[in-house]
Amino acid sequence: MKPTKHIVPAIACSLLLSWLQSSPAAAQPPEGRGRDRARTFLVLRLADALNLSDEKALQISSILRQNDELRHQLRQQRAELETKIHTTLDSKPIDDAALAKLVASANDIDHQLALLPEKSFQDAQKILDLLQCNAKASNAELA
Repeated sequence: MKPTKHIVPAIACSLLLSWLQSSPAAAQPPEGRGRDRARTFLVLRLADALNLSDEKALQISSILRQNDELRHQLRQQRAELETKIHTTLDSKPIDDAALAKLVASANDIDHQLALLPEKSFQDAQKILDLLQCNAKASNAELA
């Protein structure tokens, strides 16, 4: 096999990984049509680079949409917890037990946010064939 055959799929998988691994703290909430257009553009690029069928492209789009929606929900929950934490810290005397519970919940949400990109990529791997899944590894071999 020529190494150049793996470059386009490797770039496409790199695009997918960068999309999925975007920082939850820096990511903006889904903003309707603009966010949908960005996701559609990414899916079209992936579908073209990996020669995905329409069915697989729709499945990838669904995974990305679900990932965005879950990330948005988790960030909202995290913001609500931060408000409760600040309220608890402002109260006198500070309820250490309540504060510890809130901080533990916030840490749990942070953990879930951190795992979202990996979960999404694993879901995408279930859809893609072996060559498409290993495009990133092929790219590493070329370097």
